Amino acid sequence: MAQDLGLADAGGTLSFSATSAQGLELSPALNWQTPVSALRGVTGPLGSIKLNNLHQSRTIDLSGAQTLEDVKNLIEGAGIGVRVELNAAKNGIDIVNDVAAGHAEAMSIEEVPGGNMTATRLGIRSFTGATRISDFNDGRGVHIVDGSVDPVTGLPDPTKDVDFTITVGDTSGTAFPVDLRPQDMATVQTVIDRINQQAQAAGVNVPADFSAGLSNGSNGLVLSQNASFPGAIRVTTENNSPAAEQLGLLAGAYDPPSGSFRAVDRATVRVDNLFTQLIDLRDALNANDTSGITLAGERLESSVDRLAQTRALVGGYSERVTDGKKQEQDKSLLDEQTRSNLQDTDYTSAAVRMNLLQTQLQAGLQTTAQLFSRSLLDFLG
Repeated sequence: MAQDLGLADAGGTLSFSATSAQGLELSPALNWQTPVSALRGVTGPLGSIKLNNLHQSRTIDLSGAQTLEDVKNLIEGAGIGVRVELNAAKNGIDIVNDVAAGHAEAMSIEEVPGGNMTATRLGIRSFTGATRISDFNDGRGVHIVDGSVDPVTGLPDPTKDVDFTITVGDTSGTAFPVDLRPQDMATVQTVIDRINQQAQAAGVNVPADFSAGLSNGSNGLVLSQNASFPGAIRVTTENNSPAAEQLGLLAGAYDPPSGSFRAVDRATVRVDNLFTQLIDLRDALNANDTSGITLAGERLESSVDRLAQTRALVGGYSERVTDGKKQEQDKSLLDEQTRSNLQDTDYTSAAVRMNLLQTQLQAGLQTTAQLFSRSLLDFLG
Protein backbone atom coordinates (compact mmCIF):
# COMPACT_ATOMS: atom_id res chain seq x y z
CA MET A 1 0.00 0.00 0.00
CA ALA A 2 2.85 2.37 0.82
CA GLN A 3 4.35 1.80 -2.64
CA ASP A 4 0.96 2.35 -4.30
CA LEU A 5 0.65 5.66 -2.44
CA GLY A 6 4.21 6.72 -3.31
CA LEU A 7 5.31 6.56 0.32
CA ALA A 8 7.88 3.78 -0.29
CA ASP A 9 10.21 2.85 -3.10
CA ALA A 10 10.78 -0.59 -4.63
CA GLY A 11 12.88 -1.53 -1.61
CA GLY A 12 10.03 -0.77 0.74
CA THR A 13 11.56 2.35 2.32
CA LEU A 14 11.62 6.07 1.62
CA SER A 15 13.22 8.75 3.78
CA PHE A 16 11.38 12.01 4.38
CA SER A 17 13.05 15.15 5.64
CA ALA A 18 12.53 18.89 5.72
CA THR A 19 14.30 19.20 2.37
CA SER A 20 12.72 16.04 0.85
CA ALA A 21 9.15 16.00 2.01
CA GLN A 22 7.47 14.69 -1.14
CA GLY A 23 6.67 11.11 -1.97
CA LEU A 24 7.18 9.38 -5.30
CA GLU A 25 5.06 10.15 -8.34
CA LEU A 26 2.03 7.90 -8.72
CA SER A 27 2.10 8.04 -12.54
CA PRO A 28 -1.68 7.98 -13.02
CA ALA A 29 -2.95 6.85 -16.43
CA LEU A 30 -4.43 9.50 -18.70
CA ASN A 31 -7.98 9.39 -19.98
CA TRP A 32 -10.03 11.73 -22.13
CA GLN A 33 -11.42 13.50 -19.06
CA THR A 34 -7.94 14.33 -17.72
CA PRO A 35 -7.67 18.12 -17.29
CA VAL A 36 -5.02 19.82 -19.41
CA SER A 37 -3.81 21.57 -16.26
CA ALA A 38 -2.93 18.16 -14.76
CA LEU A 39 -0.50 17.25 -17.56
CA ARG A 40 3.15 17.14 -16.57
CA GLY A 41 5.15 20.01 -18.07
CA VAL A 42 2.06 21.95 -19.14
CA THR A 43 1.84 25.11 -17.07
CA GLY A 44 -0.33 28.02 -17.97
CA PRO A 45 -2.85 28.15 -20.82
CA LEU A 46 -2.29 26.43 -24.15
CA GLY A 47 -1.81 28.40 -27.35
CA SER A 48 -2.02 27.40 -31.01
CA ILE A 49 -0.37 24.69 -33.10
CA LYS A 50 0.02 24.34 -36.85
CA LEU A 51 -1.02 21.03 -38.40
CA ASN A 52 0.08 20.23 -41.96
CA ASN A 53 -1.25 17.27 -43.97
CA LEU A 54 -2.41 16.53 -47.51
CA HIS A 55 -0.99 19.84 -48.79
CA GLN A 56 -3.23 21.69 -46.34
CA SER A 57 -2.40 23.65 -43.19
CA ARG A 58 -4.58 24.37 -40.19
CA THR A 59 -3.76 26.66 -37.28
CA ILE A 60 -5.60 25.15 -34.33
CA ASP A 61 -6.28 27.27 -31.26
CA LEU A 62 -6.17 25.08 -28.16
CA SER A 63 -6.44 27.89 -25.62
CA GLY A 64 -10.01 26.93 -24.79
CA ALA A 65 -9.28 23.22 -24.24
CA GLN A 66 -10.02 22.11 -20.69
CA THR A 67 -9.57 18.35 -21.05
CA LEU A 68 -7.73 15.96 -23.36
CA GLU A 69 -11.02 15.24 -25.08
CA ASP A 70 -11.27 18.93 -25.98
CA VAL A 71 -7.77 18.73 -27.51
CA LYS A 72 -8.78 15.59 -29.42
CA ASN A 73 -11.97 17.18 -30.79
CA LEU A 74 -10.22 20.37 -31.87
CA ILE A 75 -7.43 18.54 -33.71
CA GLU A 76 -9.66 15.96 -35.36
CA GLY A 77 -12.12 18.72 -36.21
CA ALA A 78 -9.51 20.23 -38.54
CA GLY A 79 -10.64 17.61 -41.06
CA ILE A 80 -7.32 16.81 -42.73
CA GLY A 81 -7.02 13.09 -42.16
CA VAL A 82 -5.60 12.71 -38.65
CA ARG A 83 -6.91 11.19 -35.44
CA VAL A 84 -5.87 11.52 -31.82
CA GLU A 85 -5.49 8.56 -29.46
CA LEU A 86 -3.92 7.81 -26.09
CA ASN A 87 -0.59 6.04 -26.39
CA ALA A 88 -0.08 2.47 -25.16
CA ALA A 89 1.46 3.61 -21.86
CA LYS A 90 -1.44 6.02 -21.24
CA ASN A 91 1.02 8.81 -20.46
CA GLY A 92 0.60 10.93 -23.59
CA ILE A 93 -1.31 11.38 -26.82
CA ASP A 94 -0.43 10.29 -30.36
CA ILE A 95 -1.43 12.09 -33.54
CA VAL A 96 -1.98 9.41 -36.19
CA ASN A 97 -1.96 10.11 -39.92
CA ASP A 98 -4.68 7.99 -41.57
CA VAL A 99 -4.26 9.03 -45.21
CA ALA A 100 -1.64 7.77 -47.69
CA ALA A 101 0.10 10.61 -49.51
CA GLY A 102 3.32 11.64 -51.22
CA HIS A 103 6.31 13.32 -49.62
CA ALA A 104 4.94 16.81 -50.22
CA GLU A 105 1.63 15.91 -48.54
CA ALA A 106 3.12 14.28 -45.42
CA MET A 107 1.97 15.24 -41.94
CA SER A 108 3.91 17.58 -39.66
CA ILE A 109 3.04 19.50 -36.50
CA GLU A 110 4.72 22.86 -35.97
CA GLU A 111 4.75 25.64 -33.44
CA VAL A 112 2.95 28.89 -34.10
CA PRO A 113 5.19 31.89 -33.27
CA GLY A 114 3.96 33.30 -29.98
CA GLY A 115 1.93 30.14 -29.29
CA ASN A 116 3.67 29.36 -25.97
CA MET A 117 5.43 26.34 -27.51
CA THR A 118 2.12 24.48 -27.21
CA ALA A 119 3.00 21.58 -29.52
CA THR A 120 6.27 20.97 -27.66
CA ARG A 121 4.61 21.13 -24.24
CA LEU A 122 1.97 18.64 -25.34
CA GLY A 123 4.70 16.39 -26.75
CA ILE A 124 3.21 16.34 -30.27
CA ARG A 125 5.60 18.54 -32.25
CA SER A 126 6.98 16.33 -35.02
CA PHE A 127 10.42 18.02 -35.13
CA THR A 128 12.16 18.66 -31.81
CA GLY A 129 15.63 18.28 -30.38
CA ALA A 130 14.67 14.77 -29.25
CA THR A 131 13.56 13.64 -32.73
CA ARG A 132 15.63 10.62 -33.77
CA ILE A 133 17.74 11.01 -36.90
CA SER A 134 16.80 7.42 -37.78
CA ASP A 135 13.21 8.67 -38.29
CA PHE A 136 14.24 11.12 -41.00
CA ASN A 137 13.33 10.48 -44.64
CA ASP A 138 10.60 7.90 -43.99
CA GLY A 139 12.77 5.91 -41.64
CA ARG A 140 15.85 5.77 -43.88
CA GLY A 141 17.76 8.13 -41.59
CA VAL A 142 20.72 10.27 -42.66
CA HIS A 143 23.87 8.82 -44.20
CA ILE A 144 27.30 10.34 -43.59
CA VAL A 145 30.82 9.70 -44.80
CA ASP A 146 33.04 8.29 -42.09
CA GLY A 147 36.30 6.37 -41.79
CA SER A 148 37.61 7.56 -45.16
CA VAL A 149 41.22 6.87 -46.14
CA ASP A 150 43.62 8.46 -48.57
CA PRO A 151 43.59 6.36 -51.76
CA VAL A 152 47.34 6.82 -52.20
CA THR A 153 48.72 6.32 -48.70
CA GLY A 154 45.90 4.19 -47.31
CA LEU A 155 45.95 6.26 -44.13
CA PRO A 156 42.87 7.86 -42.51
CA ASP A 157 42.06 11.20 -44.14
CA PRO A 158 39.84 13.44 -41.96
CA THR A 159 39.26 15.88 -44.85
CA LYS A 160 37.38 13.18 -46.73
CA ASP A 161 35.00 12.73 -43.78
CA VAL A 162 33.63 16.27 -44.17
CA ASP A 163 29.93 16.07 -45.09
CA PHE A 164 29.22 19.70 -45.97
CA THR A 165 30.57 23.23 -45.64
CA ILE A 166 28.66 26.17 -44.17
CA THR A 167 29.57 29.64 -45.40
CA VAL A 168 28.60 32.56 -43.18
CA GLY A 169 27.49 35.79 -44.85
CA ASP A 170 30.07 38.10 -43.27
CA THR A 171 32.27 40.37 -45.39
CA SER A 172 35.09 37.81 -45.48
CA GLY A 173 32.84 34.86 -46.39
CA THR A 174 33.92 32.72 -43.46
CA ALA A 175 33.40 29.03 -44.13
CA PHE A 176 33.83 26.01 -41.90
CA PRO A 177 33.55 22.27 -42.56
CA VAL A 178 31.08 20.02 -40.76
CA ASP A 179 32.22 16.47 -40.15
CA LEU A 180 29.31 14.49 -38.71
CA ARG A 181 30.32 11.39 -36.76
CA PRO A 182 28.25 8.28 -36.03
CA GLN A 183 27.76 9.38 -32.41
CA ASP A 184 26.33 12.68 -33.68
CA MET A 185 23.54 10.93 -35.59
CA ALA A 186 21.37 10.12 -32.57
CA THR A 187 18.94 13.03 -32.37
CA VAL A 188 18.37 16.44 -33.87
CA GLN A 189 19.99 18.01 -30.80
CA THR A 190 23.22 16.01 -31.21
CA VAL A 191 23.45 17.20 -34.82
CA ILE A 192 22.87 20.81 -33.73
CA ASP A 193 25.55 20.50 -31.05
CA ARG A 194 28.04 19.09 -33.55
CA ILE A 195 27.45 21.92 -36.04
CA ASN A 196 27.97 24.51 -33.31
CA GLN A 197 31.12 22.70 -32.14
CA GLN A 198 32.55 22.68 -35.66
CA ALA A 199 31.77 26.38 -36.07
CA GLN A 200 33.45 27.22 -32.78
CA ALA A 201 36.48 25.07 -33.65
CA ALA A 202 36.85 27.04 -36.89
CA GLY A 203 37.01 30.34 -34.97
CA VAL A 204 33.42 31.46 -35.55
CA ASN A 205 31.88 33.34 -32.62
CA VAL A 206 29.00 31.15 -31.42
CA PRO A 207 26.25 32.27 -30.87
CA ALA A 208 26.93 35.95 -31.57
CA ASP A 209 27.89 35.47 -35.23
CA PHE A 210 26.47 32.02 -35.96
CA SER A 211 24.42 29.30 -34.31
CA ALA A 212 22.43 26.23 -35.27
CA GLY A 213 19.15 25.44 -33.55
CA LEU A 214 15.38 25.20 -33.84
CA SER A 215 12.80 27.92 -34.25
CA ASN A 216 9.64 28.83 -32.40
CA GLY A 217 7.74 28.24 -35.61
CA SER A 218 8.21 26.08 -38.67
CA ASN A 219 10.04 22.78 -38.41
CA GLY A 220 13.52 22.07 -39.69
CA LEU A 221 17.06 23.00 -38.70
CA VAL A 222 17.73 26.74 -38.47
CA LEU A 223 21.16 28.27 -39.10
CA SER A 224 21.25 31.82 -37.74
CA GLN A 225 23.86 34.52 -38.21
CA ASN A 226 24.37 38.11 -37.15
CA ALA A 227 21.59 40.08 -38.87
CA SER A 228 24.11 42.78 -39.83
CA PHE A 229 26.03 40.43 -42.13
CA PRO A 230 25.48 41.44 -45.76
CA GLY A 231 25.57 37.98 -47.32
CA ALA A 232 23.45 34.86 -47.02
CA ILE A 233 24.30 31.60 -45.33
CA ARG A 234 25.18 28.91 -47.85
CA VAL A 235 25.51 25.15 -47.48
CA THR A 236 27.69 23.17 -49.89
CA THR A 237 27.92 19.39 -49.97
CA GLU A 238 31.36 17.75 -49.76
CA ASN A 239 32.81 14.34 -50.65
CA ASN A 240 29.54 13.26 -52.28
CA SER A 241 27.98 13.01 -48.84
CA PRO A 242 24.16 12.92 -48.88
CA ALA A 243 23.95 14.27 -45.32
CA ALA A 244 23.18 17.91 -46.22
CA GLU A 245 20.38 16.90 -48.57
CA GLN A 246 18.93 14.32 -46.17
CA LEU A 247 18.97 16.87 -43.34
CA GLY A 248 16.99 19.25 -45.55
CA LEU A 249 19.80 21.83 -45.77
CA LEU A 250 20.24 21.84 -49.55
CA ALA A 251 16.55 22.57 -50.09
CA GLY A 252 16.51 25.29 -47.42
CA ALA A 253 16.10 29.02 -47.95
CA TYR A 254 17.72 32.12 -46.43
CA ASP A 255 15.54 34.77 -44.79
CA PRO A 256 17.40 38.13 -44.89
CA PRO A 257 15.29 40.03 -42.29
CA SER A 258 15.95 37.46 -39.58
CA GLY A 259 19.40 36.45 -40.84
CA SER A 260 18.42 32.79 -40.68
CA PHE A 261 18.66 29.84 -43.05
CA ARG A 262 15.72 27.47 -42.62
CA ALA A 263 16.13 23.87 -43.72
CA VAL A 264 13.29 21.70 -45.00
CA ASP A 265 11.60 19.38 -42.54
CA ARG A 266 12.76 15.81 -43.27
CA ALA A 267 11.01 14.24 -40.27
CA THR A 268 7.46 14.36 -41.60
CA VAL A 269 5.06 11.49 -40.91
CA ARG A 270 3.42 9.34 -43.57
CA VAL A 271 1.38 6.15 -43.64
CA ASP A 272 3.65 3.22 -44.48
CA ASN A 273 1.44 1.13 -46.75
CA LEU A 274 1.07 -0.03 -50.34
CA PHE A 275 -0.82 3.08 -51.45
CA THR A 276 1.96 5.36 -50.21
CA GLN A 277 4.54 3.38 -52.20
CA LEU A 278 2.40 3.55 -55.33
CA ILE A 279 2.07 7.33 -54.93
CA ASP A 280 5.86 7.62 -54.51
CA LEU A 281 6.43 5.53 -57.63
CA ARG A 282 4.01 7.69 -59.60
CA ASP A 283 5.66 10.92 -58.46
CA ALA A 284 9.15 9.59 -59.19
CA LEU A 285 8.13 8.45 -62.67
CA ASN A 286 6.55 11.83 -63.44
CA ALA A 287 9.71 13.63 -62.25
CA ASN A 288 12.06 11.15 -64.00
CA ASP A 289 13.75 10.68 -60.60
CA THR A 290 15.83 7.52 -60.95
CA SER A 291 16.81 7.33 -57.27
CA GLY A 292 13.20 7.95 -56.26
CA ILE A 293 12.05 5.19 -58.60
CA THR A 294 14.58 2.81 -57.04
CA LEU A 295 13.52 3.66 -53.49
CA ALA A 296 9.82 3.42 -54.31
CA GLY A 297 10.39 0.11 -56.08
CA GLU A 298 12.24 -1.34 -53.08
CA ARG A 299 9.53 -0.27 -50.65
CA LEU A 300 6.84 -1.47 -53.05
CA GLU A 301 8.54 -4.87 -53.27
CA SER A 302 8.61 -5.04 -49.48
CA SER A 303 4.89 -4.23 -49.34
CA VAL A 304 4.15 -6.88 -51.97
CA ASP A 305 6.05 -9.44 -49.87
CA ARG A 306 4.03 -8.45 -46.79
CA LEU A 307 0.85 -8.72 -48.86
CA ALA A 308 1.84 -12.24 -50.00
CA GLN A 309 2.53 -13.25 -46.39
CA THR A 310 -0.82 -11.84 -45.32
CA ARG A 311 -2.59 -13.68 -48.13
CA ALA A 312 -0.92 -16.93 -47.04
CA LEU A 313 -2.00 -16.31 -43.44
CA VAL A 314 -5.56 -15.52 -44.47
CA GLY A 315 -5.53 -18.59 -46.73
CA GLY A 316 -4.54 -20.77 -43.76
CA TYR A 317 -7.34 -19.29 -41.66
CA SER A 318 -9.79 -19.80 -44.54
CA GLU A 319 -8.79 -23.47 -44.84
CA ARG A 320 -9.34 -23.94 -41.11
CA VAL A 321 -12.77 -22.31 -41.38
CA THR A 322 -13.66 -24.56 -44.34
CA ASP A 323 -12.60 -27.68 -42.43
CA GLY A 324 -14.56 -26.54 -39.40
CA LYS A 325 -17.68 -25.95 -41.52
CA LYS A 326 -17.34 -29.43 -43.08
CA GLN A 327 -17.01 -31.07 -39.65
CA GLU A 328 -20.03 -29.14 -38.44
CA GLN A 329 -22.03 -30.23 -41.49
CA ASP A 330 -21.02 -33.90 -40.95
CA LYS A 331 -22.01 -33.65 -37.30
CA SER A 332 -25.35 -32.07 -38.20
CA LEU A 333 -25.95 -34.78 -40.80
CA LEU A 334 -25.20 -37.55 -38.28
CA ASP A 335 -27.51 -35.94 -35.72
CA GLU A 336 -30.25 -35.63 -38.32
CA GLN A 337 -29.79 -39.29 -39.35
CA THR A 338 -29.99 -40.44 -35.72
CA ARG A 339 -33.09 -38.34 -35.10
CA SER A 340 -34.69 -39.66 -38.28
CA ASN A 341 -34.02 -43.26 -37.27
CA LEU A 342 -35.64 -42.61 -33.89
CA GLN A 343 -38.67 -40.91 -35.41
CA ASP A 344 -39.22 -43.65 -38.05
CA THR A 345 -38.75 -46.61 -35.69
CA ASP A 346 -41.09 -49.70 -36.11
CA TYR A 347 -41.94 -50.21 -32.46
CA THR A 348 -43.02 -53.87 -32.90
CA SER A 349 -39.80 -54.78 -34.68
CA ALA A 350 -37.76 -52.75 -32.20
CA ALA A 351 -39.44 -54.50 -29.25
CA VAL A 352 -38.78 -57.97 -30.72
CA ARG A 353 -35.18 -57.03 -31.46
CA MET A 354 -34.70 -55.61 -27.99
CA ASN A 355 -36.13 -58.78 -26.44
CA LEU A 356 -33.76 -60.87 -28.58
CA LEU A 357 -30.78 -58.75 -27.56
CA GLN A 358 -31.73 -59.05 -23.90
CA THR A 359 -31.96 -62.85 -24.26
CA GLN A 360 -28.55 -62.92 -25.92
CA LEU A 361 -27.08 -60.68 -23.19
CA GLN A 362 -28.56 -62.87 -20.45
CA ALA A 363 -27.25 -66.05 -22.08
CA GLY A 364 -23.80 -64.52 -22.40
CA LEU A 365 -23.80 -63.48 -18.76
CA GLN A 366 -24.94 -66.94 -17.59
CA THR A 367 -22.30 -68.67 -19.70
CA THR A 368 -19.60 -66.41 -18.30
CA ALA A 369 -20.81 -67.06 -14.76
CA GLN A 370 -20.72 -70.81 -15.27
CA LEU A 371 -17.21 -70.67 -16.68
CA PHE A 372 -15.88 -68.67 -13.74
CA SER A 373 -17.68 -70.93 -11.24
CA ARG A 374 -15.75 -74.01 -12.34
CA SER A 375 -12.50 -74.91 -10.56
CA LEU A 376 -9.56 -77.28 -11.13
CA LEU A 377 -11.29 -79.94 -9.06
CA ASP A 378 -14.13 -80.11 -11.61
CA PHE A 379 -11.69 -81.10 -14.32
CA LEU A 380 -9.81 -83.60 -12.11
CA GLY A 381 -12.97 -85.52 -11.41
